[in-house]
Amino acid sequence: MDGDQDVLITSSGTGEAFVLNNDGAGTLSLGSVIVFPEVPWAAAIGDFDLDGDPDLATANDAEASVTVLINR
Repeated sequence: MDGDQDVLITSSGTGEAFVLNNDGAGTLSLGSVIVFPEVPWAAAIGDFDLDGDPDLATANDAEASVTVLINR
């Protein structure tokens, strides 16, 4: 973790989320692609397990469910 705010984009067409890394100078580059078993409709980042690391949650479209990915 470098302290720069990165960007997360979900794709309801592919069931993926894309992490765009911020280099701190205004440039974003593709960092990670996360594939979900459900189709993510929206995403939120927060420290859901209270360990100081950012975690990821998605609201899933057709399944009316939530997926939480804990950062380890």
